[in-house]
Amino acid sequence: MTIKIKDDVTELDFDDVDRLFPGEGIDNDPDEQPVRIAPPVKPKPDDDILDLSDEATLDKVTSGTFMRIKPEGSGVISVALFSPAIMAKTHYHAGKNKVLPCLQPTSDFCCKNIGEARDTVALLSIQYNGASTKDGSIRKGIDPDIKVGYLTLSRSALRTMRQQLQEGETPYTPDWKIMKKTNGIGFEYFRQRTVPLYKTLGLEKQVEEMLQPYRDGATLRKRIVKPMTLLEVKMLVTGSAPELDDGRLDDIETL
Repeated sequence: MTIKIKDDVTELDFDDVDRLFPGEGIDNDPDEQPVRIAPPVKPKPDDDILDLSDEATLDKVTSGTFMRIKPEGSGVISVALFSPAIMAKTHYHAGKNKVLPCLQPTSDFCCKNIGEARDTVALLSIQYNGASTKDGSIRKGIDPDIKVGYLTLSRSALRTMRQQLQEGETPYTPDWKIMKKTNGIGFEYFRQRTVPLYKTLGLEKQVEEMLQPYRDGATLRKRIVKPMTLLEVKMLVTGSAPELDDGRLDDIETL
């Protein structure tokens, strides 16, 4: 079942993947020098004081524990996917190299000035950090070194994954191997293991404990795209604050 959370964010259930993504698709979407250790920098007074009631501070402090999972350079990563899956309408601003929220239905400024909105899906995921960066395999006896994070996928990427599923499977069933495309922009996705490695190793309980803080989707929704006001989007796109007729912000809607 697909649940509409609010106008711009939808939670997906991949048990209904055939209806959500109908049809077949192709993913278009010298010598070693001694190490010099600098003396420690003495902190200034109050440098260690954090305001944990501030959402931005909390995001900054905790971001290292729940980051986007993606291949780096020519390396391969091995992952498993979990619910929830969250979908949002977004825009990619090439000039700023940023993903922005679509402001529809309150404003069409983003669609007119950046281009057509696209569906971006974020999924709760684990990465096997101990996997080989050459082919995603893990040798017997090697620590899988599991990390929790999230994966972002385009609609075409999900179609590509769907083509590789066996009867009765969903994207959550197997492990996946992901790498950057050798030609073009984006990533390639390959079904890697019929039974996920964490299950083969008997780590279901440990993995579930790692996933539990993120199962409600709240952190995932914040990571998929930063909520922005119309004014913030206009400032980013135009480089300056637009003039408002009455000098007020009453018409600015926050996502």
